[in-house]
Amino acid sequence: MKRNWSALLVCLLISFGIWLVYNLSLTYTHSVSVGVLAVSNIDGRAPEASAPVEISAVCRASGFKLISLLTRDEDDFVRVQMRSDDFSHLGGDSFVLHESSLHRYISAIFGSGVTVDAFTGGDKVFEFAKESHRRIPVVIRTEFVYRPQYMAAGPIELEKDSVLVYGEPSRLESIPAIYSKSLRRNDLHRDFHGTVKLETPSGTRLETQELQYWAGVVRFIEVSRTMPVSISGVPEGVRLIAYPSTVDVVLRCSFPLEGDPFEGAAFFVTYSDYVSSKTGNCIIRSRGLGDEVISVKLSRDICNCVEIGEER
Repeated sequence: MKRNWSALLVCLLISFGIWLVYNLSLTYTHSVSVGVLAVSNIDGRAPEASAPVEISAVCRASGFKLISLLTRDEDDFVRVQMRSDDFSHLGGDSFVLHESSLHRYISAIFGSGVTVDAFTGGDKVFEFAKESHRRIPVVIRTEFVYRPQYMAAGPIELEKDSVLVYGEPSRLESIPAIYSKSLRRNDLHRDFHGTVKLETPSGTRLETQELQYWAGVVRFIEVSRTMPVSISGVPEGVRLIAYPSTVDVVLRCSFPLEGDPFEGAAFFVTYSDYVSSKTGNCIIRSRGLGDEVISVKLSRDICNCVEIGEER
């Protein structure tokens, strides 16, 4: 008889367990509140809000999930990374997060498997304290190796040419630039892009740890020629000559080359440069180069100008 009662009790316990698991697996609706500490990247502000804010919503979830949410300790809160452009500045240290933006963060706030029918309590206000900061230019360090007859189409582009750096004012003033990790690429022959990590100076915090970059690559052909050096802007009655009177020029042009890149090109010095020069050495300039010309290399950058006739 005792054995029968034991078997009956075990059956009842198993049945109750099955019933409980079945019912708690069903979906229920209940009002839930969670403390949320906003983490964001608002310019000039601390990365975290000063205190958590309670966010309430009517949620649908399994009984298991709702029990875990409803039995949380009142002092528990979740850190939620939020977009800075979801906040509007109210004044002082106060920033409002509109109710319409809360839907982005449902899983982060309540966890997976939760559906929010409606948020309650309207917009939420978080306090973000000010932090000492300074905007500092970014210098990207590269080690690029190009395939023969390929070169950079221009300077590498970054999504930002400077970043906000947070820290003590004296420390910030001593930082001339924020450097990237060395970016290495080999056998480059087409445009490329990616992300590059930034080095954080000790005692500081960066608004972002990495930046996106874009780099163009072009194929080129070199064309060389010896060109005369003329003088521009010489007033009437003045005779000025350049020595040497020619310069060897190497043009790197986009491939394939169409036409003569030297057609219409001129290499010259200006009379105004001569007048302002103490030695008569003037920089050789160029004009009339077409869009196909990527770079210009001269055998020398300056020539000596001599005035003939009247004393200078």
